[in-house]
Amino acid sequence: MRLWIVELIGSKQMKLQIKNESGFTLIELLIASVLAGVVTFAALDVYLNQHQQFIIQEQVSDMQQRGRAALDEIAFDLRQSGFGTPDSISAFTIGANNGGPDTLAINHHSNNITYYVDESDTANPNFMKDVNGTPQIFADDIEGFEVTSMGTNLVQISIVARTNKVDEKTGNDYRRRTYTMRVQLRNI
Repeated sequence: MRLWIVELIGSKQMKLQIKNESGFTLIELLIASVLAGVVTFAALDVYLNQHQQFIIQEQVSDMQQRGRAALDEIAFDLRQSGFGTPDSISAFTIGANNGGPDTLAINHHSNNITYYVDESDTANPNFMKDVNGTPQIFADDIEGFEVTSMGTNLVQISIVARTNKVDEKTGNDYRRRTYTMRVQLRNI
């Protein structure tokens, strides 16, 4: 915007000078503020979505590690079943809990190992490993455990793992994965 200002220079002469005043009008400032707010809101929304996805991915990664580690440990013990035990003692026993998760009892190296899901706290199910009568939490947030004999020396193990927090994006439910492994028994 240009302002026309008349100044008196000297005593008898009048000159017309044009001064260019720089600056923003109120409308320009309001438009700039609204645009800055929209850009800031969009950037914050992207950040929050990325942060939430990072947290979810971290929980899924933890769930996968718990499920795979549990399967590997069970498979190791199951492969050892029957080693160093008399023939009169069964190498392993599969038990059922009234439609709930199975139990697996393994005998090897003079150890009696039992795997089962402790559902006493339904909000936090724990996968338990009982060695010679001493139970301990083996893995958190394992909901299901199924053991199936596929013949004389082949056993299939399935574990249902879940995230430790509810995921709002999936309808206020947990994310779950089922991990399955077949184990060839050596000492049977």
